[in-house]
Amino acid sequence: MPVEVGIIEKLRSKKKVAKSAITRNVNRVRKLVNNKESVSKVRQYAKNIKEAREKARIVINELEKADPSSIVADGELLVDVECDVTDALGEVADYLQESSPLVKTLQLYQGTVVLVVLKGSGFAKQLGVQGQRQNLTVDTVGGVRTTLKSQHVRVPFAPAVTDIDVDAWTMKNICEPVQSVDWTEIKKQYEHLRDVPVMSVGETAVDVLLGLDAASLMAPLEVRPGKHGQPCAELTPLGSVVSCLESVEHRLQKDPKLADGYCKAITAYVKKDFARKLSPEEFAMDREQWLLPHHPVINSHKPLPRVVFDSAAKHDGVCLNDCLETGPSLHNDLPGILLRFHERPIALVGDVSDMFCHVLVKEEDRKYHRYLWRDMNSTRPPDVYEMNCLVIGDKSSPCEANFPVIRRTEDNQDQWPEAAATVRRDIFVDDFYSSCNDAMMCRRQFP
Repeated sequence: MPVEVGIIEKLRSKKKVAKSAITRNVNRVRKLVNNKESVSKVRQYAKNIKEAREKARIVINELEKADPSSIVADGELLVDVECDVTDALGEVADYLQESSPLVKTLQLYQGTVVLVVLKGSGFAKQLGVQGQRQNLTVDTVGGVRTTLKSQHVRVPFAPAVTDIDVDAWTMKNICEPVQSVDWTEIKKQYEHLRDVPVMSVGETAVDVLLGLDAASLMAPLEVRPGKHGQPCAELTPLGSVVSCLESVEHRLQKDPKLADGYCKAITAYVKKDFARKLSPEEFAMDREQWLLPHHPVINSHKPLPRVVFDSAAKHDGVCLNDCLETGPSLHNDLPGILLRFHERPIALVGDVSDMFCHVLVKEEDRKYHRYLWRDMNSTRPPDVYEMNCLVIGDKSSPCEANFPVIRRTEDNQDQWPEAAATVRRDIFVDDFYSSCNDAMMCRRQFP
């Protein structure tokens, strides 16, 4: 049954109000943090952010039911909202940690009372870290003291988590393997956990044990408490790295056709060598790197959705585009192109397929164009991929993609002077529109 236009317009108005409330509270809480305002004020505005996000989620879900054509735009809005909220709450968590006298006191005991432990030197080697061999003395329950052979290492985490290396010690075996727990099924029993993205945990060994000297990695950004005796969910900085990916997955789950097309588009990137999947060792080895959120954009004239990267997504107040130059505009004048296209009776039309993807990025810069993906399988950790070429989303990409086209026409102007001049004059980004009077002449100009 069609929904009244008035209801749809009312929901769209509510969506704008909810988005404005999120932006307003995010800006306010960042201002409070930068000015070192009171913890109580920061907590209050963090609470306001969470409430505004919940309202936005509800309104967007209602609007998608009333107007399915809004799914694309609302999905992109939801991704932006989730990423903004996650970044802001991460800044709040860092500020609250710095302002907590308890945490400051615990930091005096780093390396003695509390530990970060890695399972064995082999696992440390996989992470690409090595350290000095030494004996590690551990006091366990009941006052039992044990001395173990160990390595003292420094562990780098992804920049989206923390930019500080964490002290750690290796231990042959941390504890017994974790029992299998199917959280994807268990969460269905509890109302407060049903929309929380979690993975099932199979019986596996524990590779890393975090102690309180890594408190910032465990500081809750968001908490879903239950009733007494029920499980409680916490979003930590370690989990916020994949929160934008989960938002995209949530959107794709509502549209199986879009999800299938997006999976094929990302798979095609790898098959065509536009991107590659990194090994865990490669990911851990680079001290500097940047993970880009991404989302699909639909083009009715294309068989697959376009993968667009959000180079404007901020972390700690900085985004990738802040570090890039736009460069000069190398576009031709569009009105002039359209006038010349209608000037003569025979139309000439061309397209540079995957234009951005055919311009390679220097190897040393590719680590700033990494992204997460797991083929819509939310039961496992995401893999890390790295783009080998320009991405749609970098503010420098249009200039960088246009320059090789111009250079190509200049390199071939001696052999094909008329064709080179026409392409140089009548191409706009990756589309070529021109016209001519004689078909045979066109064939000679464009063999």
